[in-house]
Order: sequence, then C-alpha cells, then structure tokens
Amino acid sequence: MVRVSDVDSDNYLGRLTDNDKSRFKSQYKDNRGNINDEDVLDLLKSEYRSNILPKQNVFEAIKNAFHSDNPDGFRTEYELSFTNPLFEIEENPADILLTESNHRSVNLCFIVCEPSGEDYVSWPNRIGEVNDIVVGHKDYILDQLGADGKNINHIQYVTAVRKQDCRDIEFEYLWKGVPTGRGTGYALWSVDDDFAGENSKAKSDGGSSVDPPVQLTVEGGDIIHSKLQGPVEDGINYLRTKYKEVSIALSSPDVVALQETLMNLITKQYGPSDHPREFDRSDFQDQYVDLCEVGPSGDKKQNLLEEKANKLLELAKKSDILYHGDHNRINGSNDFRVRYQGSVTEGLKSTVKSKILKSKIPQKKAEMAYENTRNTFSPEDSVQARADSIDGSD
Repeated sequence: MVRVSDVDSDNYLGRLTDNDKSRFKSQYKDNRGNINDEDVLDLLKSEYRSNILPKQNVFEAIKNAFHSDNPDGFRTEYELSFTNPLFEIEENPADILLTESNHRSVNLCFIVCEPSGEDYVSWPNRIGEVNDIVVGHKDYILDQLGADGKNINHIQYVTAVRKQDCRDIEFEYLWKGVPTGRGTGYALWSVDDDFAGENSKAKSDGGSSVDPPVQLTVEGGDIIHSKLQGPVEDGINYLRTKYKEVSIALSSPDVVALQETLMNLITKQYGPSDHPREFDRSDFQDQYVDLCEVGPSGDKKQNLLEEKANKLLELAKKSDILYHGDHNRINGSNDFRVRYQGSVTEGLKSTVKSKILKSKIPQKKAEMAYENTRNTFSPEDSVQARADSIDGSD
C-alpha cells in the first residue's frame, strides 16, 4: 500500500495541524477507495501510448536516420557518436550526440527527444541544461571524441518530436528561450509517426504503391551547418536503413528497456543454452549495457548503467516477470528465469508491458487520490489555512 506521505512531494501534510492532517488522510483514503483499478490501468495504457512510445520511437528514428548505411543520413557526413552524451559529467536531457569532423574542426549536434508537444514550454530550459554543461566542458568533449587539438566549429541543439506534436506549438516562444550566439543554433525537428512503415502498404487510386512519408525533417529554427541543413530540410527517410539496430538509452522508459534487454538476452541464449529463459544478474547487466552504450564510457557512466540495470531487475521481480530464488522454478544454477507465454518477441514483449503497467497501479492510484484531495481539501485551523487565506485575498 502506498502511503499518503509517499506522494506528498512538497510536505503539504507537514504544514497542517494534527486535526487537519487527520481530516486530510481520511479524505485521501475515501478518494483512493473511489478510484477503480481498471480506470487507472486504462490511464496508464493511455500514457504509454501518448508519452512512453513516442519518445522511444523518435529516438530510434533518429538513430536509424544517421546510421552509416542510410544514404540520406550519410549525405550529412554526421555520425552518431554518443547516446546520453555528457552523463559522465552530469545527468542531463540530451539523448544523442551527432558529430562531423575534418582535420581542423569538429561540429556537434545535441538532440533531446521529447515525448509529446503538451509540455513544450519546458523545451528551452532542457536545451539550456545541455548547453550549460557543453560550454564548460568543450575540452572534455574533444577528448572523448579523440579530437584533441581540433576546434569546435558549430554547436547545434535540436528538440525532436513527432510531427503531430508540432501542431499547437508557439514557435516564437521556443526561439526566445534557447541558447544563441556565434556558432550556436537551435532547431525543431519532427519525425512522422509511420515508424513501422504501415503507410508503405497504402495504394493510390490507380493501384500502384505509394511511398510512405517516413521523414525526419526540420519544422523551424536554424540549422547552422550547411552539411546538416540541406539533407534534413529535404527530409531523411529513416526507414532506408537496412541493418536497424535495436537500441535503448539510460533515458529509455523502464517498459521499453526491460522489453529490449530481455528479448535480446533470451534470443541470444536459444541454442547455446539448455535453459534459454534463465540468466544471471551479470548476464542481464552486460546485455543492458551493450544495448545502451554508444561511444566510450568512463567509470561514472558505467556505474550509472549498472545501477539502472539492477533497478530494472528489481522492477521485473516486483512485477512477477521473473522467478528468482526458487529452485523448483529455475532448472539451472542461475539467478533468474523469465516468465512469459508465446514467442520471445510478441509473448515476452506483451508480458513485460502488461505486468509493468499493472505494477504501477498502486502508485498511480495514490497520486490521483492525493491530487483530488489536495484540490478539494480546506484546512480549518492550521498555518496552511492562514496561508491559503492570505493567497486568496490578493
């Protein structure tokens, strides 16, 4: 059971008297009891569709767009150098670093993938967080890229979203809030939502195939390096990549990270192992790191990757995705056995999604009950009541 104190992030209860605190908890309990688990699960599924999948799809589309065997992306001469760049220094919103270099200089393009357009007012701040780290660590970046002695010529910042999430954005707001200056640019890129190439099945009225509009393109802002500008303005077909690599990042949602790590691990073990569904903690950690790691990784980032892998294992245990410590269920001498029915792809993927979302019901239910209570609660005899009275008189 999630306690009310677990969702009281700003210590609202601490500002109430004992009497008001008791009343608040009673109302919270009533509100929580009135929330149906199935309604919460529906909401979690909706959030998965509208927030979790879009960010991951955009991330994968950009990686495929700039894969070395994508002819459209190859024209730019930019390549993917890092996922989660600068995490060695400080955790930050950047998901991808593209780079282009010659014998004298290096050009950088930091990309932040956003889940939807609803919170676009925060985008400039998130780009600013990345810029603050970049400005103070240029020598470090050059060293990580093996480009000692070269200069940084251009620094491009990009917010990347689905095309449908650009409809209601006030572009002028974005341009005013992002880093500017000589050699620095900001642009908004969009990725259409035909990630699986479904539109390629469409037919024109005459019966011939219609090319799918699978493009990564620019919606606005400045792309300051001509090598990058032309191809992105023309549109990069990210589905032209022949050898798509399944990949995740430290910032990938837990559901996706667990799905991809377990699917890749179990698939690799079919054939070589007598018990392909079983594995040790170190097997999972290694597989997770392999999927996340692009570019060199120092001790700090390596530790972050291992910590995240361990958190994912704990989540999988809590969600009944794994057997653990039960030798009647585990045939070999391994730490875990994954539980699913059906194929390694669809069966395992569906099991992970279903069980992770169900495991989040208590927390989500508590958050909803707390918000409902907070919005309707009226303190009677506390410091908070006097504060609310003063706020209401302005």
